[in-house]
Amino acid sequence: MRTTARTALVATAVLLSACGSGGVDLDAALLTADDFPDGVELLPVDALELTGTIQSMAQLLENVTYEPADCQDDPADPLRRHDIESEGMAAVSGDDVFVQAVYTGASVDDITAIEDYYQRCREVTVSGEMAGQPVDLTIKTQVTGGPPVDADHVIALDSTTSAAGAPDTLDHVVYLIDGSEGMFVAVTPESTTFDLDELTVKALEKLRAARD
Repeated sequence: MRTTARTALVATAVLLSACGSGGVDLDAALLTADDFPDGVELLPVDALELTGTIQSMAQLLENVTYEPADCQDDPADPLRRHDIESEGMAAVSGDDVFVQAVYTGASVDDITAIEDYYQRCREVTVSGEMAGQPVDLTIKTQVTGGPPVDADHVIALDSTTSAAGAPDTLDHVVYLIDGSEGMFVAVTPESTTFDLDELTVKALEKLRAARD
């Protein structure tokens, strides 16, 4: 499941060119090699294709069904809106992956919508096939307060994924809003390379420095 989680985080990594607007240089708001240990590989990612844990795990399966069925789509995820500009990156070290995305046009409504979605979809079973074999994944998500940063609004999602014959894995995802920009950061479970709280603090500092 650890390798599966890594695959879910990097499955959407593609070359991306985009420009920021609204008084912030989104590219400058992303963490760089200087922010990570030596030997970490950096990749650009399409922020619009980054998804929450439920949708990320579902991408690994074929013939997917959801229970509850109305949890299949996550309209609350601000990164899936097409009226924003965004930039994203991934840092990879072995099986450890950290991802970051920044976007424009954020508001407290984003945080409220995320909380509402995961109150309704706090436990979801995703069923499908992998390599021709049936797979059932149960994802339980709890909304928490997030890391100790002084952004305007912060929440974190602790998601535990369970599957028969495999140990449970924990994903920790953070959404934060500062001014009119939003950010998403996430890390693979039990990462020995990336400290999510420390990197979130650095990422917020970068975001503020990137404003005009």
